[in-house]
Amino acid sequence: MGSNLKVFTKGLILIAIPLLFQLGFLALFLQVRQQDVAAHEASARSERVNAEAENTFRILVEAQNGQRGYVITGDTAFTRPHAYAREMLPKQLEILRGLVSDPQQQSSLERIAEHGQELLEFLGTYRARVRGEERPMDAALIRNGQELMTRLREEVNTFLQRQAEMDAGRRAGLRVSRQKQDWMLAIGIGLSVVLLLGAAAVFSRSISARLRVLAENAQRLAEERELPPPVGGRDEIGRVDEAFHATADVLRRRSAALVASNRELQDFAAIASHDLQEPLRKVEAFGERLQSRCGAALGEPGRDYLERMLASAARMRALIHDLLEFSRVTTRGQGFTRVDLAQVAHAVVSDLEARIQQVGGNVELGPLPVIDADGLQMRQLLQNLISNGLKFHQPGAPPMVRVEGEIVRGSPGRPGVPAVCRIRVQDHGIGFEEVYLDRIFEPFQRLHGRHEYEGTGIGLAICRKIVHRHNGHITARSTPGQGATFVVTLPVAHTEGADPWTSTEDRSPS
Repeated sequence: MGSNLKVFTKGLILIAIPLLFQLGFLALFLQVRQQDVAAHEASARSERVNAEAENTFRILVEAQNGQRGYVITGDTAFTRPHAYAREMLPKQLEILRGLVSDPQQQSSLERIAEHGQELLEFLGTYRARVRGEERPMDAALIRNGQELMTRLREEVNTFLQRQAEMDAGRRAGLRVSRQKQDWMLAIGIGLSVVLLLGAAAVFSRSISARLRVLAENAQRLAEERELPPPVGGRDEIGRVDEAFHATADVLRRRSAALVASNRELQDFAAIASHDLQEPLRKVEAFGERLQSRCGAALGEPGRDYLERMLASAARMRALIHDLLEFSRVTTRGQGFTRVDLAQVAHAVVSDLEARIQQVGGNVELGPLPVIDADGLQMRQLLQNLISNGLKFHQPGAPPMVRVEGEIVRGSPGRPGVPAVCRIRVQDHGIGFEEVYLDRIFEPFQRLHGRHEYEGTGIGLAICRKIVHRHNGHITARSTPGQGATFVVTLPVAHTEGADPWTSTEDRSPS
């Protein structure tokens, strides 16, 4: 089937071919069925013709027998069958004329009518002679009556025999018709199956096979693999496949440009950070010497300026350090192995022990699962989130941080979706307005001044970059004055290019 036709047109053709055959077969079957019904009706009509013909002959025979009884006994009661026959014969003949359609039978019927009328007239004449006391023993008259009855009987027998032959022919035709119906039904079913299989084969070759290639191309496109040559054709499938190839080309160019851009940015960040550290170290070194050796001679304003300079240098060093950490998430990431998040969390709490004691806080660790991940980056992720909870606590209240995780196996209504690990880091700190949810994950973005809370504003950006490298999602829920809960969703078993399921509430900000 031509690949330039639309899929809808192909479907109509594939449906129309067996449908037209079925309609033709149905028309032929109905025609044979109608012939079968007509044969049944003719057979029933023939049975009635036989019954009416026999009834007509019986009326005439009874009239003759009654006439004999009258001749022998002189009882007028025997003349009633003759009167009844004169009344009923026209009616019986009219019924038979309405039932008989065969020309030969119609001619025979007219002869029966003629002989029957002659017989009734003869019987009337014969009775008149008897009533007039005439001698009815005329041999010629008696022979005439016998001949009339003989001709009538022969004609009726001929009529019934002809009707029987016609019935036999109809029954034979009915048997042939039924056999024809059986053969037609068997042949029709067989041809229908062949046509349906043929249509299915054509559909599979011209549409299903190309749709399968289209689905494979979509999978290759999602996995950033090379696409095979286009399937061809100007139908919807061909145009969609062309769009896939065009999209693949665009994605390939943009991916290459993005990789180059990211490499340049990473190289720039690393080089700039290293190059900035050298003059920064000199600024700090000479500033400290100036403070230690000439501090007394500077005076109060001079010492204030010097302290501000050293504080700015320290803040610059922290920014450079965080910028390097941000760039190293992708450039120096380790391979994925089985990581026990509970052990990682205990190690992070141990590293932060001095900070926890300093602020008088408490970190509570709940159950945490084992997943496929970069162990060092999981340590950095939990350290940043826990540190964030210790930092942004309410004035006068010791910070409280709880870390827990669970395995979520699949999604309701979506079988086959891989299980994910959901980690929650909850604090009782100052919280934030969720309208700023997108902003807190951007590098160097702060919701508070640096004099209120220390830091460079890049910790959560590093967290998001680590989570994205693991094909996961990070988000947060918070109410000002009631703390915040950061939710991290990661695949339990990591597959390159996977898109793990998360619920709507856990999707990362766009």
